[in-house]
Amino acid sequence: MHVAAIIVAGGKGERAGASQPKQFVDLGGGRTMLDMCLDVFLSCPQVQEIVVAVPQGVSDPVSTDARVRVVEGGVRRQDSMANPFARVSDAADVVLVHDAARPFVSQRLIVRTIEAAATFGAAIVALPVRDTVKRTTVSNQERTIRDTLPRDEIVLAQTPQGFRRDILEQAMAAAENTDVTDEAILVERMGIP
Repeated sequence: MHVAAIIVAGGKGERAGASQPKQFVDLGGGRTMLDMCLDVFLSCPQVQEIVVAVPQGVSDPVSTDARVRVVEGGVRRQDSMANPFARVSDAADVVLVHDAARPFVSQRLIVRTIEAAATFGAAIVALPVRDTVKRTTVSNQERTIRDTLPRDEIVLAQTPQGFRRDILEQAMAAAENTDVTDEAILVERMGIP
């Protein structure tokens, strides 16, 4: 099975409040979040290729490893996915998508995501919710609680997310003008579990 990984590092990281995108902030010893992600994916024997989407204007070499290709991301999440997906080789059976802002991914988690995507067509990593979650409505800039969501039905989506190539390709083609925060939303909208 041929596995490609897309590492999305094209965001601005504005919520982090740093002077540069958080995925390029030195975390100590000259290592960034992106470096840490790349190290884990490159050490995973199941991953044959990696395409990294970086912000416009980033010219530093991200990696000298021949398995890594760097492309420019875009303004929206879909834009930062379209460019790297176009560079994934046709040989890829499974495509993983990982956010560079999640540097503590493990090789075991990557492998489990690959296996689940190959078996079921699509898979995400998720964490259970520990807090009570409220659904609210906003009217005249006031927020009112509408209801409480059952914790046992809620998870926090993480990455990597894995997809059989054909499923991800169909999902991305069907969502040209849609703003989404992850690729699983596109697959869900197609009715694929």
